[in-house]
Amino acid sequence: MSKLPDKVAAGGEIDVQLAPLGDWAQTVGGKRVTQRFDEEALAEVVRNFRGEILVDADHRSTKPDGDTSAYAWVTALRADPEQGLVGTMRFTDKGAAAVNAREYRFVSVSWYLGSDGRPHELDSVALTNRPNLPVRPVVNREGAGETQSADIGETQAADGGATQQRKPEMEELKTLLGLAADATDDQVVAAAKALKERLDTTEAQAKDAEAERFAAENSAKCDAATLKDAYLKSPDVAKALVANMKAQAPAPALPDFSKGRAPAPVSNAAAPGKGSDPAEAYKHYAAMPEGPEKEAYLASNAQAISDGYEAVRNAR
Repeated sequence: MSKLPDKVAAGGEIDVQLAPLGDWAQTVGGKRVTQRFDEEALAEVVRNFRGEILVDADHRSTKPDGDTSAYAWVTALRADPEQGLVGTMRFTDKGAAAVNAREYRFVSVSWYLGSDGRPHELDSVALTNRPNLPVRPVVNREGAGETQSADIGETQAADGGATQQRKPEMEELKTLLGLAADATDDQVVAAAKALKERLDTTEAQAKDAEAERFAAENSAKCDAATLKDAYLKSPDVAKALVANMKAQAPAPALPDFSKGRAPAPVSNAAAPGKGSDPAEAYKHYAAMPEGPEKEAYLASNAQAISDGYEAVRNAR
Protein backbone atom coordinates (compact mmCIF):
# COMPACT_ATOMS: atom_id res chain seq x y z
CA MET A 1 0.00 0.00 0.00
CA SER A 2 1.40 3.42 -0.94
CA LYS A 3 2.68 5.80 1.71
CA LEU A 4 0.71 8.90 2.58
CA PRO A 5 2.14 12.26 1.46
CA ASP A 6 3.27 14.80 4.03
CA LYS A 7 1.44 17.67 2.36
CA VAL A 8 -0.41 18.67 -0.79
CA ALA A 9 0.20 21.60 -3.08
CA ALA A 10 -2.45 24.02 -4.30
CA GLY A 11 -3.35 22.79 -7.76
CA GLY A 12 -1.59 19.50 -7.09
CA GLU A 13 -3.20 16.05 -7.38
CA ILE A 14 -2.93 13.05 -5.04
CA ASP A 15 -4.77 9.73 -4.77
CA VAL A 16 -7.10 9.46 -1.75
CA GLN A 17 -9.00 6.43 -0.44
CA LEU A 18 -12.71 7.30 -0.66
CA ALA A 19 -14.42 4.06 0.43
CA PRO A 20 -13.17 0.62 1.53
CA LEU A 21 -14.92 -2.58 0.51
CA GLY A 22 -17.35 -4.03 3.06
CA ASP A 23 -20.84 -3.80 4.56
CA TRP A 24 -21.39 -0.54 6.41
CA ALA A 25 -24.34 0.36 8.66
CA GLN A 26 -25.45 3.94 8.03
CA THR A 27 -28.37 6.26 8.76
CA VAL A 28 -30.10 7.32 5.53
CA GLY A 29 -33.22 9.49 5.72
CA GLY A 30 -33.52 8.76 9.44
CA LYS A 31 -33.46 4.96 8.88
CA ARG A 32 -30.68 2.49 9.58
CA VAL A 33 -29.55 0.75 6.41
CA THR A 34 -26.62 -1.45 5.45
CA GLN A 35 -24.61 -0.16 2.53
CA ARG A 36 -22.97 -3.05 0.70
CA PHE A 37 -19.85 -1.85 -1.07
CA ASP A 38 -18.58 -4.98 -2.78
CA GLU A 39 -16.65 -5.46 -6.02
CA GLU A 40 -19.87 -5.22 -8.05
CA ALA A 41 -20.78 -1.85 -6.50
CA LEU A 42 -17.19 -0.64 -6.82
CA ALA A 43 -17.14 -1.36 -10.55
CA GLU A 44 -20.53 0.36 -11.00
CA VAL A 45 -19.44 3.54 -9.19
CA VAL A 46 -16.25 3.76 -11.26
CA ARG A 47 -18.20 3.10 -14.47
CA ASN A 48 -20.73 5.87 -13.71
CA PHE A 49 -18.11 8.57 -13.07
CA ARG A 50 -18.95 11.55 -15.29
CA GLY A 51 -16.12 14.03 -14.88
CA GLU A 52 -15.15 16.27 -11.96
CA ILE A 53 -16.91 15.91 -8.60
CA LEU A 54 -16.95 18.62 -5.94
CA VAL A 55 -15.07 18.17 -2.68
CA ASP A 56 -16.52 20.49 -0.02
CA ALA A 57 -16.16 20.63 3.78
CA ASP A 58 -18.40 18.53 6.05
CA HIS A 59 -20.98 18.01 3.24
CA ARG A 60 -22.05 21.66 3.48
CA SER A 61 -22.98 21.79 -0.21
CA THR A 62 -25.69 19.15 0.30
CA LYS A 63 -27.58 21.29 2.82
CA PRO A 64 -30.23 23.87 1.81
CA ASP A 65 -28.44 27.12 0.89
CA GLY A 66 -25.20 25.33 1.75
CA ASP A 67 -21.66 26.48 1.07
CA THR A 68 -20.51 25.12 -2.31
CA SER A 69 -16.92 26.35 -1.96
CA ALA A 70 -14.53 23.86 -3.55
CA TYR A 71 -11.71 22.51 -1.39
CA ALA A 72 -10.76 20.09 -4.16
CA TRP A 73 -12.13 18.29 -7.20
CA VAL A 74 -12.21 14.54 -7.84
CA THR A 75 -10.85 14.25 -11.36
CA ALA A 76 -10.72 10.44 -11.67
CA LEU A 77 -11.88 7.27 -9.93
CA ARG A 78 -10.31 3.83 -9.91
CA ALA A 79 -10.82 0.48 -8.24
CA ASP A 80 -8.00 -0.64 -5.96
CA PRO A 81 -7.82 -4.27 -4.73
CA GLU A 82 -6.67 -3.16 -1.27
CA GLN A 83 -8.20 0.28 -0.75
CA GLY A 84 -11.48 -0.10 -2.63
CA LEU A 85 -12.56 3.18 -4.24
CA VAL A 86 -9.68 5.60 -4.82
CA GLY A 87 -10.12 9.10 -6.18
CA THR A 88 -7.58 11.43 -7.73
CA MET A 89 -8.14 14.78 -5.99
CA ARG A 90 -6.89 18.13 -7.31
CA PHE A 91 -6.76 20.61 -4.41
CA THR A 92 -7.63 24.29 -4.47
CA ASP A 93 -5.67 26.86 -2.46
CA LYS A 94 -8.31 26.68 0.26
CA GLY A 95 -8.31 22.89 0.40
CA ALA A 96 -4.53 22.52 0.38
CA ALA A 97 -4.20 25.02 3.23
CA ALA A 98 -6.85 23.21 5.32
CA VAL A 99 -5.30 19.78 4.77
CA ASN A 100 -1.70 20.89 5.33
CA ALA A 101 -2.73 22.61 8.58
CA ARG A 102 -4.49 19.37 9.64
CA GLU A 103 -7.80 21.21 9.95
CA TYR A 104 -9.31 18.29 8.01
CA ARG A 105 -7.74 14.83 7.97
CA PHE A 106 -10.24 12.49 6.27
CA VAL A 107 -12.83 12.38 3.51
CA SER A 108 -16.47 11.27 3.55
CA VAL A 109 -18.50 10.24 0.50
CA SER A 110 -22.09 10.96 -0.51
CA TRP A 111 -23.46 8.57 -3.14
CA TYR A 112 -26.66 7.16 -4.61
CA LEU A 113 -27.87 3.80 -3.27
CA GLY A 114 -29.81 1.15 -5.17
CA SER A 115 -32.71 -0.84 -3.70
CA ASP A 116 -30.23 -3.58 -2.73
CA GLY A 117 -28.19 -1.17 -0.60
CA ARG A 118 -25.34 -1.01 -3.13
CA PRO A 119 -24.08 2.44 -4.16
CA HIS A 120 -24.02 2.98 -7.91
CA GLU A 121 -22.88 6.58 -8.41
CA LEU A 122 -20.73 9.04 -6.47
CA ASP A 123 -22.46 12.37 -5.80
CA SER A 124 -19.94 14.38 -3.79
CA VAL A 125 -17.00 14.12 -1.40
CA ALA A 126 -16.30 16.12 1.73
CA LEU A 127 -13.24 16.86 3.80
CA THR A 128 -14.12 15.98 7.39
CA ASN A 129 -12.82 14.85 10.74
CA ARG A 130 -15.75 12.44 11.16
CA PRO A 131 -15.66 10.07 8.18
CA ASN A 132 -18.75 7.94 7.56
CA LEU A 133 -16.49 5.02 6.55
CA PRO A 134 -13.11 3.86 7.92
CA VAL A 135 -10.73 5.45 5.39
CA ARG A 136 -7.08 6.44 5.37
CA PRO A 137 -6.12 10.04 6.21
CA VAL A 138 -5.51 12.38 3.31
CA VAL A 139 -1.94 13.08 4.44
CA ASN A 140 0.38 11.86 7.19
CA ARG A 141 -0.85 12.50 10.70
CA GLU A 142 2.05 14.62 11.91
CA GLY A 143 3.22 16.08 8.64
CA ALA A 144 6.84 16.41 7.55
CA GLY A 145 9.30 14.45 9.65
CA GLU A 146 7.14 11.32 9.88
CA THR A 147 6.77 8.44 7.48
CA GLN A 148 4.16 5.72 7.63
CA SER A 149 4.78 2.22 6.35
CA ALA A 150 2.03 -0.32 5.85
CA ASP A 151 4.63 -3.01 5.31
CA ILE A 152 6.66 -2.46 8.49
CA GLY A 153 3.81 -1.25 10.67
CA GLU A 154 5.87 1.30 12.58
CA THR A 155 6.51 5.06 12.91
CA GLN A 156 10.05 6.34 12.55
CA ALA A 157 11.48 9.83 12.99
CA ALA A 158 13.25 11.21 9.93
CA ASP A 159 16.28 12.29 11.97
CA GLY A 160 17.15 8.67 12.73
CA GLY A 161 15.60 8.55 16.16
CA ALA A 162 14.34 5.40 17.83
CA THR A 163 11.69 3.34 16.09
CA GLN A 164 8.49 2.72 18.04
CA GLN A 165 6.98 -0.67 17.21
CA ARG A 166 3.19 -0.75 17.22
CA LYS A 167 1.45 -3.22 19.50
CA PRO A 168 0.79 -6.53 17.72
CA GLU A 169 -2.72 -6.67 19.24
CA MET A 170 -3.63 -3.40 17.48
CA GLU A 171 -2.25 -4.67 14.17
CA GLU A 172 -4.35 -7.84 14.49
CA LEU A 173 -7.43 -5.78 15.33
CA LYS A 174 -6.94 -3.66 12.21
CA THR A 175 -6.66 -6.80 10.10
CA LEU A 176 -9.85 -8.24 11.59
CA LEU A 177 -11.70 -4.99 10.95
CA GLY A 178 -10.46 -4.84 7.35
CA LEU A 179 -8.45 -1.66 7.93
CA ALA A 180 -5.13 -0.61 6.48
CA ALA A 181 -2.04 -1.15 8.58
CA ASP A 182 -1.59 2.64 8.92
CA ALA A 183 -5.16 3.25 10.10
CA THR A 184 -5.43 5.68 13.00
CA ASP A 185 -6.85 4.92 16.43
CA ASP A 186 -9.91 7.01 15.56
CA GLN A 187 -10.52 4.87 12.49
CA VAL A 188 -10.19 1.68 14.54
CA VAL A 189 -12.78 2.97 17.00
CA ALA A 190 -15.12 4.04 14.17
CA ALA A 191 -14.83 0.63 12.49
CA ALA A 192 -15.44 -1.20 15.78
CA LYS A 193 -18.57 0.89 16.42
CA ALA A 194 -19.82 0.23 12.88
CA LEU A 195 -19.27 -3.51 13.39
CA LYS A 196 -21.19 -3.45 16.68
CA GLU A 197 -24.10 -1.63 15.02
CA ARG A 198 -24.25 -4.24 12.26
CA LEU A 199 -24.20 -7.07 14.81
CA ASP A 200 -26.92 -5.39 16.89
CA THR A 201 -29.08 -4.91 13.78
CA THR A 202 -28.61 -8.54 12.71
CA GLU A 203 -29.44 -9.80 16.20
CA ALA A 204 -32.59 -7.65 16.41
CA GLN A 205 -33.77 -8.85 13.00
CA ALA A 206 -33.21 -12.50 13.95
CA LYS A 207 -35.09 -12.07 17.23
CA ASP A 208 -37.99 -10.35 15.47
CA ALA A 209 -38.22 -13.17 12.91
CA GLU A 210 -38.16 -15.77 15.72
CA ALA A 211 -40.94 -13.94 17.57
CA GLU A 212 -42.95 -13.75 14.35
CA ARG A 213 -42.70 -17.52 13.85
CA PHE A 214 -43.66 -18.24 17.47
CA ALA A 215 -46.71 -15.97 17.24
CA ALA A 216 -47.84 -17.57 13.97
CA GLU A 217 -47.47 -21.10 15.33
CA ASN A 218 -49.59 -20.30 18.40
CA SER A 219 -52.11 -17.86 16.95
CA ALA A 220 -54.93 -20.35 17.62
CA LYS A 221 -54.37 -19.87 21.35
CA CYS A 222 -53.84 -16.10 21.51
CA ASP A 223 -53.72 -12.95 19.42
CA ALA A 224 -50.58 -13.11 17.26
CA ALA A 225 -49.55 -9.47 17.87
CA THR A 226 -49.85 -9.93 21.65
CA LEU A 227 -47.81 -13.13 21.52
CA LYS A 228 -45.08 -11.52 19.43
CA ASP A 229 -44.78 -8.58 21.82
CA ALA A 230 -44.60 -10.95 24.81
CA TYR A 231 -41.94 -13.08 23.10
CA LEU A 232 -39.77 -10.05 22.31
CA LYS A 233 -39.89 -9.04 25.98
CA SER A 234 -39.25 -12.54 27.36
CA PRO A 235 -39.29 -15.75 25.28
CA ASP A 236 -39.50 -17.97 28.41
CA VAL A 237 -42.51 -16.12 29.80
CA ALA A 238 -44.27 -16.23 26.40
CA LYS A 239 -43.68 -19.97 26.09
CA ALA A 240 -44.99 -20.61 29.61
CA LEU A 241 -48.04 -18.48 28.84
CA VAL A 242 -48.85 -20.53 25.74
CA ALA A 243 -48.28 -23.82 27.56
CA ASN A 244 -51.00 -22.93 30.10
CA MET A 245 -53.47 -21.47 27.65
CA LYS A 246 -56.44 -23.21 26.08
CA ALA A 247 -57.12 -22.76 22.41
CA GLN A 248 -59.49 -19.94 21.59
CA ALA A 249 -63.05 -21.08 21.06
CA PRO A 250 -64.24 -20.38 17.52
CA ALA A 251 -66.58 -17.46 17.11
CA PRO A 252 -70.26 -18.42 16.69
CA ALA A 253 -71.33 -18.95 13.11
CA LEU A 254 -73.15 -16.03 11.52
CA PRO A 255 -76.67 -16.97 10.39
CA ASP A 256 -77.22 -17.13 6.64
CA PHE A 257 -79.78 -14.34 6.31
CA SER A 258 -80.27 -15.06 2.61
CA LYS A 259 -82.41 -18.08 3.50
CA GLY A 260 -85.05 -16.15 5.49
CA ARG A 261 -87.59 -15.67 2.75
CA ALA A 262 -90.68 -17.58 4.05
CA PRO A 263 -93.91 -15.62 3.34
CA ALA A 264 -95.22 -16.06 6.90
CA PRO A 265 -93.63 -17.13 10.18
CA VAL A 266 -94.53 -20.50 11.63
CA SER A 267 -95.93 -20.07 15.10
CA ASN A 268 -93.77 -21.50 17.88
CA ALA A 269 -94.95 -20.81 21.40
CA ALA A 270 -91.64 -21.82 22.95
CA ALA A 271 -89.58 -19.60 20.69
CA PRO A 272 -88.57 -16.07 21.79
CA GLY A 273 -90.43 -13.60 19.64
CA LYS A 274 -89.96 -9.98 18.67
CA GLY A 275 -89.09 -7.74 21.59
CA SER A 276 -87.35 -10.56 23.49
CA ASP A 277 -83.64 -10.63 24.43
CA PRO A 278 -81.58 -10.76 21.15
CA ALA A 279 -79.09 -13.19 22.66
CA GLU A 280 -81.89 -15.61 23.53
CA ALA A 281 -83.32 -15.23 20.03
CA TYR A 282 -79.94 -16.08 18.50
CA LYS A 283 -79.38 -19.05 20.85
CA HIS A 284 -82.82 -20.40 20.02
CA TYR A 285 -82.14 -20.01 16.31
CA ALA A 286 -78.74 -21.69 16.56
CA ALA A 287 -80.26 -24.69 18.42
CA MET A 288 -83.08 -25.25 15.89
CA PRO A 289 -82.60 -28.07 13.35
CA GLU A 290 -82.30 -27.10 9.74
CA GLY A 291 -85.62 -26.91 7.94
CA PRO A 292 -88.59 -24.71 7.07
CA GLU A 293 -89.32 -23.77 10.70
CA LYS A 294 -85.77 -22.48 11.21
CA GLU A 295 -85.93 -20.49 8.00
CA ALA A 296 -89.31 -19.04 8.95
CA TYR A 297 -88.04 -18.08 12.41
CA LEU A 298 -85.06 -16.35 10.78
CA ALA A 299 -87.37 -14.43 8.42
CA SER A 300 -89.53 -13.22 11.28
CA ASN A 301 -86.69 -12.37 13.72
CA ALA A 302 -83.73 -11.52 11.47
CA GLN A 303 -82.74 -8.29 13.27
CA ALA A 304 -82.96 -9.82 16.75
CA ILE A 305 -80.91 -12.85 15.67
CA SER A 306 -78.27 -10.59 14.08
CA ASP A 307 -78.03 -8.46 17.25
CA GLY A 308 -77.89 -11.61 19.36
CA TYR A 309 -75.06 -13.02 17.27
CA GLU A 310 -72.99 -9.87 17.90
CA ALA A 311 -73.80 -9.96 21.64
CA VAL A 312 -72.77 -13.60 21.99
CA ARG A 313 -69.57 -13.12 20.01
CA ASN A 314 -68.51 -10.00 21.98
CA ALA A 315 -69.22 -11.78 25.29
CA ARG A 316 -66.58 -14.45 24.56
